[in-house]
Amino acid sequence: MARVTLDSIDKIYRSRRGNVHAVKDFSLSISDGEFVSLLGPSGCGKSSTLRMIVGLESVTSGEIRFDDTVVNDMEPQERNVAMAFETYALYPNFTIEENLGFPLEVRGVSKEDRKQEVRRIAGLLQIEDVLDQKPG
Repeated sequence: MARVTLDSIDKIYRSRRGNVHAVKDFSLSISDGEFVSLLGPSGCGKSSTLRMIVGLESVTSGEIRFDDTVVNDMEPQERNVAMAFETYALYPNFTIEENLGFPLEVRGVSKEDRKQEVRRIAGLLQIEDVLDQKPG
């Protein structure tokens, strides 16, 4: 385990329809071995914050540190951290690619944009070779 520090982090999602400031000037220090939960209403930045910590999203500004090491530009597999969801998050009848793209489909993201985002995340996680497989 390590001390995790979020120092004035921001996450801005940019799109053709405008910018969304999902996380604004958020700071937090988590001691080694401390248990922390992020609570709040839908859309308040909990998932974006977790995705930045594990490396699935870039930090727009600010720093994330594990002990004294800044991890902003570190690949997810180098961070040695993971996320756990509160509910069963995979559909066993979907391929891994379909599971990754499903939340985007529900939000109305175009097929082309979904495919691009799924490929980006698969590249970050280095799982491109298993996208056509089903979980388990």
